[in-house]
Amino acid sequence: MDNRELAVSRILTAVVSEARKMAAEGVAAPEDIDQAMTNGALFKKPPFAYTLEVGAEAMDARLKEYAAKYGKQFE
Repeated sequence: MDNRELAVSRILTAVVSEARKMAAEGVAAPEDIDQAMTNGALFKKPPFAYTLEVGAEAMDARLKEYAAKYGKQFE
């Protein structure tokens, strides 16, 4: 993975982590978070749709890897 790909991956993975926390806390439903990120932040691939694309297991593995490498914001 080159630096640009890593940058995109880290940013999107951090967004997924925060979106999952918000859904778990009851702030908003996953579909509402995706809609907000699509309409408000102009994401082409909002966090839950992105997770479906890469696969939940792959995203879980990436979150664990990034938490170990880059810190607890990925937990």
